[in-house]
Amino acid sequence: NISISLSKSNPDVLTLKVSDNGIGKTKGLAPKGTGFGSQLVQLLTQQLNGEMKEDNQNGTSVSFHFKLNSAA
Repeated sequence: NISISLSKSNPDVLTLKVSDNGIGKTKGLAPKGTGFGSQLVQLLTQQLNGEMKEDNQNGTSVSFHFKLNSAA
């Protein structure tokens, strides 16, 4: 199963989480991935001043945290 959620983890941070309950990644592989898709996602996340975190327990889960801009 694949799960996608979007939530405010606190008032000024938006969190996008994509997870599955598959077998996860093979131990010893680069945790952030080395393929073009992984590089593209990391670059886009950085351009949006976000942070990407990956968890490989009980499947794979990737969370993206974006700080919301507040009006000045």
